[in-house]
Amino acid sequence: MPGPISSAARLFDSAPRPKGVLRVDVYRLGVLQETIEEKNLIVNGAATVLANLVGGNVTNNSVTQIRFGTNGTAPVGGNTGLTGAFMKNVDSVIPGTLPDLTTEVVAAATLRAS
Repeated sequence: MPGPISSAARLFDSAPRPKGVLRVDVYRLGVLQETIEEKNLIVNGAATVLANLVGGNVTNNSVTQIRFGTNGTAPVGGNTGLTGAFMKNVDSVIPGTLPDLTTEVVAAATLRAS
């Protein structure tokens, strides 16, 4: 008769790196004039925040601002912060729906040409 079998299991799940899209709608006198859409890198500094949110730890992990680097240095995934960032408070969040669960973070701003 064979002896007891000793085993251990480690369960984990993974997902692809989140992708960001910066979309700017340009209005003049309330009429949409142009839409600019660019890919936006979500860096590793956000990984801990996202993991905490998924794990239910929302204290000090809520997303309240969006930031964009302005210094011209090409971003890489390992970045943890931005130099010369443009910051805007989040106005609202529109949760995603199936099939892609895309969540829209709305941060409206009025910019005036000088």
